[in-house]
Amino acid sequence: MTQKIKNIISFCTLAFFVCMIGGCSEKPDLQKRDLYVKDFKRADLGNLQCTGVKILETYPNESVCSGKITNANLYICENIENRDTLCVFETCSKIPDFAKEKLYENFCIMKENIRKDVPEIVVISVPKSFKMPGNLKYVFSNLNRLID
Repeated sequence: MTQKIKNIISFCTLAFFVCMIGGCSEKPDLQKRDLYVKDFKRADLGNLQCTGVKILETYPNESVCSGKITNANLYICENIENRDTLCVFETCSKIPDFAKEKLYENFCIMKENIRKDVPEIVVISVPKSFKMPGNLKYVFSNLNRLID
């Protein structure tokens, strides 16, 4: 074997081990999962025009909705007022650029954007190890970025 081929093999082997140890992917393996909305409780956000939330985790699902399949982006949020954990489902939408980043700022669920007609089943895209705690409350809405 020539020195050039040995160098290529050495480089490929090194790259393989770096990927295995350090991980080449930032995101864990995601899987589509049907979520039965009726198993959870709808969040009561009161009469506020804007409920402030902080995004804890974002799970995008930008698959196109078709027929009876309702895909949703999932935001795990903390209600700023009462510190409740909320699942915010944003259906059939491309995820906004701001939600793709780890932001340390507040967002708003506008009262007029909350959907009253919610699907029985929503398809989310989450890591295989993801578990939905049974006590989570949900809302179907989009999030608005609060700008100072």
